[in-house]
Amino acid sequence: MAAINRVKTNYPGVFYIEGKDASGKQAEKIFYIRYRRDGKETEEKAGRQFRDRMTPGKAARIRAARIEGNELPNREKRIKARAKVWTLDTLKDEYFSHRPDGKSKKIDQGRYDKYLHPPFGNKQPSEIDQLSADRVRVRLLKQKSPQTVKHILALLTRIIRFGTDRGLCPVLPFTVKLPKVDNTTTEDLSPGQLQRLLEVLDETAYTTAAN
Repeated sequence: MAAINRVKTNYPGVFYIEGKDASGKQAEKIFYIRYRRDGKETEEKAGRQFRDRMTPGKAARIRAARIEGNELPNREKRIKARAKVWTLDTLKDEYFSHRPDGKSKKIDQGRYDKYLHPPFGNKQPSEIDQLSADRVRVRLLKQKSPQTVKHILALLTRIIRFGTDRGLCPVLPFTVKLPKVDNTTTEDLSPGQLQRLLEVLDETAYTTAAN
């Protein structure tokens, strides 16, 4: 097996290796930090260049915080995370902390607070069943367009998938049913319709980039 090439940065105790992004096509730097705490030398991952928006400077700040005891090492974080009760509200907070600021994030936060927090906020994903999700879908369709309801329920699945990918919660044992949307071409949109269309395009662009 070929040795892994560790590349030093201008920051002490910070280096990176060359890896691949989630698509497996684009090169991505994976940053690591090395430090000594309580007399024990520790080496751990700080984050990935694109997925975590990690930079050498950011990795150095993480290293300093862990040396000073202001931030837990990765192993202790994992132990604490497993002990924590991850409801949809706590998963939501972690999910949005990983998303870049912008219009689509603000829109999704509003959707969560208004439509997902009331029925599911204090529930763990394992406590959400298909009947409950179906009832929310039917109720929302009486108030909102199928496209809006689709965005709301897609947000629910993204938050839970985020938690599942990080070992914080089990995968849902069912697929959340999304409303069918009539994607007919329209002309002469009103200003309000145009604004809604732009919001949909913004959301689609973010989802594509995230996946």
